[in-house]
Amino acid sequence: MRSAARPLADHELQRLDAPGLFRHLLAMRDAGEAEAATRAMWFVLWQRQRWVRAKLAVKLPAEVVDDWVPEVFDRVVDSSFDGASEGELVNWLKVIIARAIADFHRGREGRRQRDDRAGAARIGDDDRPAEAGADDLGYELVGERQIVATVLAARSAAHREAIELAYFADQPARAVAERTGLTEANVYQLVKRFKDDCRAEAGSGEPG
Repeated sequence: MRSAARPLADHELQRLDAPGLFRHLLAMRDAGEAEAATRAMWFVLWQRQRWVRAKLAVKLPAEVVDDWVPEVFDRVVDSSFDGASEGELVNWLKVIIARAIADFHRGREGRRQRDDRAGAARIGDDDRPAEAGADDLGYELVGERQIVATVLAARSAAHREAIELAYFADQPARAVAERTGLTEANVYQLVKRFKDDCRAEAGSGEPG
């Protein structure tokens, strides 16, 4: 099925097969339709989610695989893929997956080392007041809640529900899509944009 050289709605993208979706992605990119190209990329990636999940499952603990599928998708979208064939996309996905796996294991080792250092620092330090630093932490948490509230308030009720279910309640994208009437690709997009906007909101409040 061949796509027309114009931005397509989600229900139209859903009807495209894998080659048609990829052709549409290239057409939108070549036409300078960045938003439409990004939306098409999410659908292209969603069609490959089982393959991505299987690749991640080989190297990651089973309980974190579902969390890293959208992370891989985020990285592909942010990388501004400029290849011209599905084979190039698959190869780029393999690179992104390998980097994501490496980042997970580096992060886990880093957390272990930090926990070890924190445990060692606590030994013999029982005379430090338990509430030391609590005020700073409180202000930080309040600030984070305000950022989240501000960013969520800018969303429609339907999109807020999807974000709350997928991100805060940690529900699978498929379950959220079924409950809200969105597509899984939509859910991934909404969560990514929410996280990006939270980061931007946090950055806008930093001292100049």
